[in-house]
Amino acid sequence: MGRTKYTVIWMFFVFLFLILLIAIGLSKFYIARNAVVEPVKQEMEKEKEEKKVSPPKVETKEEIADIPEAEEIDISIDAESEEEMILEPEVIDLEPELPVKKKELTAIYIPLTRSLFANSDNLEESFFNKSRLNQIQREYLKIDETKIGINIKAIPLENLVPGKLYYQGDNGKLESFLFLDSGENVHEILVSYDPKGDYVDCIEIGLVSTLENEGKKFATLSVNKLSVFELAFSKMGDKKEEIVTEYSINPQLRFRKGKTFTKLL
Repeated sequence: MGRTKYTVIWMFFVFLFLILLIAIGLSKFYIARNAVVEPVKQEMEKEKEEKKVSPPKVETKEEIADIPEAEEIDISIDAESEEEMILEPEVIDLEPELPVKKKELTAIYIPLTRSLFANSDNLEESFFNKSRLNQIQREYLKIDETKIGINIKAIPLENLVPGKLYYQGDNGKLESFLFLDSGENVHEILVSYDPKGDYVDCIEIGLVSTLENEGKKFATLSVNKLSVFELAFSKMGDKKEEIVTEYSINPQLRFRKGKTFTKLL
């Protein structure tokens, strides 16, 4: 009994001794670890602080003198290269302007129509009821430039009336006017004008007499062909005859006489 008691006490002291040894070992391990880690950590923190606050290093004259001289670089620019470096506005090579092509005149086209005086029954209504031309209209229509064997310049304004616009296009225009001569005959004159409005040519396409048994003239226009019809009494008796004269109208709006033939009515 007493021996067992001493054995338990001895084992207790042995257990305490082992615990003490383990505590001493752990203590030495942590001390050794901190001795290695702490200096390294402090050194790293010190380097960070130096980077933040340390001014840039200024090289001394002695240090600069120790630097080997760099090779000289030829940076001279020849005249030709200098000219290339000067920025000049880019020149765009534009195609030369082509000359404006003059519009070619083509054959005119006029729908079939008849002269204003094809029907002599309406003579008074056709002429005397129309308003007369004024001086501006007379000059505009180039009336005094026409040449039909009658002195048009001597026709007073009260005997001039506007006619009809038969054609207007790229070639110019065909427009007529009417006048009453001293013999009480009413004429229709067709005048052609170029695209600028200048006088080109003229022809008589209508004639109606206020006297009985006098001749009559009228014309038809179709495409570029002008046919002038003259009615008169035949020399061979009381029969009437119709003289037809054909004209062509060229692209310049000039009248070119063609064939003439006579028909008995």
